[in-house]
Amino acid sequence: MTLQQLKYIIQVSESESLTQASQKLYISQPTLSMAIQDVERELGITIFRRGRRGIALTPDGAEFIAYARQVLQQMELLQDRFSRQKGRRSRLVISSHHYTFTANAFARMIRDFPGKEYEFILNETQTVQIIRDVRSHFSDLGILYISSGNSSVIRGELHSSRLSFHELVRVRPHVFLSRDHPLAGRTSLTFQDLQPYPRLNYLQGRYASAYFAEEMFSSRYCAKQIRASDQAVLLKAMLAADGYMISSGISKDDSYFSQITAVPLQTEEEMSIGYVLDEKTAPAELTETFIKYLQEEIAQRS
Repeated sequence: MTLQQLKYIIQVSESESLTQASQKLYISQPTLSMAIQDVERELGITIFRRGRRGIALTPDGAEFIAYARQVLQQMELLQDRFSRQKGRRSRLVISSHHYTFTANAFARMIRDFPGKEYEFILNETQTVQIIRDVRSHFSDLGILYISSGNSSVIRGELHSSRLSFHELVRVRPHVFLSRDHPLAGRTSLTFQDLQPYPRLNYLQGRYASAYFAEEMFSSRYCAKQIRASDQAVLLKAMLAADGYMISSGISKDDSYFSQITAVPLQTEEEMSIGYVLDEKTAPAELTETFIKYLQEEIAQRS
């Protein structure tokens, strides 16, 4: 399998037509078909399903495309980083759970960076993707949490990926809810208090389980649940439906959460929030600077 074949297959998936893809690639359709068949034969999968209306990705094909894009992105990053013609542009990529202190530290990096050329990326994403991003060196570090409920699985994933976890802060879970919520005035909340209200959770895709959830206690039964991948959507749902989310409580004083309050949850459980690094690679200067900003943001808000 070659990079050229990956480019061919991605172009076909985007065009949804062999004819259009071959025209955009400036190759013949038989050559394109043969390249796809060679990869399918090599891997023992079917990437495209052919029908009267054209072609569509199979489930295996959709997964293949996701990995193929990562491979090509890594090649582009490699070329971009070491090309003599383009020079050495500073680059920092962070993959993280949806923490406002991460966004604040990221904004400080952009504001304070003295260089003329840079590429900064913050990818708020799923737990498994955070681990994959750091393992594949797409991201310089990842930010997630570990608790007694997910420790065995998350630490096992980190160990098998040869990644190290470094604790930033240990906190008790809090309940995020609207300042107008009927429970907003409480000094603490129980699960029984929360039972009548919708629970908000971030989507984890095909890896949806309590071990990979961004929120603690996600496996507890809840009659009303709202799931989304976007933070703004969940915050709007929180305000519109008297929903709640279980998180760290660290960002309770941030202006972004002006309509949201955080109330301690009555539990003995704790969240260990930290960053993940490749254990065999020394962090770059930019990465160390970002970690310092993270520590300062957490110290100000926890």
